[in-house]
Amino acid sequence: MRNFFPILEECVYLNTAYTAPLAAPLLAWRQQDEQAYLNKADRYKLENEKQYIVDAEQRLALFSGAEVGHAFVTTNFSVAFHHALTFLPSDAHFLLLEEEYPSLLGTVQSMGFTSTVIKVTHDVEATVFSTLAQHPIDVLAISMVQYSSGILFDLDLLKKIKAAFPEILILVDVTQYLGAELFSLSETPIDAIFGSTYKWLMAGHGTGFAVFQSSFFTHVHKDLAQIREVYDRGQCSVSAVGSLAFMLDVLSQQDVENLLLQKDRLAMQLRQGLLQRNLLDSRVAQRSKHSSIYTFNATEEVFHRLLEKNIRCIQRGMGIRVSVHHYNNADDLTQFFAALDASI
Repeated sequence: MRNFFPILEECVYLNTAYTAPLAAPLLAWRQQDEQAYLNKADRYKLENEKQYIVDAEQRLALFSGAEVGHAFVTTNFSVAFHHALTFLPSDAHFLLLEEEYPSLLGTVQSMGFTSTVIKVTHDVEATVFSTLAQHPIDVLAISMVQYSSGILFDLDLLKKIKAAFPEILILVDVTQYLGAELFSLSETPIDAIFGSTYKWLMAGHGTGFAVFQSSFFTHVHKDLAQIREVYDRGQCSVSAVGSLAFMLDVLSQQDVENLLLQKDRLAMQLRQGLLQRNLLDSRVAQRSKHSSIYTFNATEEVFHRLLEKNIRCIQRGMGIRVSVHHYNNADDLTQFFAALDASI
């Protein structure tokens, strides 16, 4: 898919964790779609809105390994997550991670739920397990990949957590996960996933989603119609929803498994290069599994030098965050490390 992204010929793009570049086929589709809007006005919405939503939600369910009918399109992660929390009792107590995506933490807190917040350690799964054993927790809400550090929560250990605490409701932000890793919701202990689609799904801005397992409906004593009634409130951009449906269709035509294997090899090369330079946080260095997002120790001056050398990245905390997707290649990493060594 590298040839879908013209910007990759102009720079070393290591910033998918911030936002994916626009794909040329998506731009072509959008131009046709906007022309239809220009020519048809109200008829454009009447003819396309419902079908775009149906297509996007069906493809989301299939892509995430969920039951068709259990996926809902929203404007972003925050809306998707907020809607789900409205079904929970007001006295539900959450277990959260300290370095979580601000919208996840903020939504729980602003809706008045109480929570226990724990630090992200190198063995964060064990910390979660021990906390659940010691405290009465109703909901575990986490990001599958920590947006800042790139720490990947171990799915196998999440299964052990659910087995030990079956009454816990598990809600997961997959914004930095779905599209970056092979995943099937039906094979996990997760009750619901939420996310935005402008990163690893490469669908552009303006859409998010919620995808549920039947266990969520049972837990909150609601049926599918009652869930849909809440998620159907408000307006989404017709073009944005159509863009999501289009990119999910594009992905369905690719050998996604092979693409992600390629991405994983690049992520391992990135990890090894940063380890050799002793630039990784000790928590990340100690973990055997990690995402394709890495934040390494470097100054703001180094960050600006990388930008000057046409390396696309972003500052996070006291470091610099880089990430690789399947449209990157080995030459990107060669150029990155050459620029990094010259900048440090």
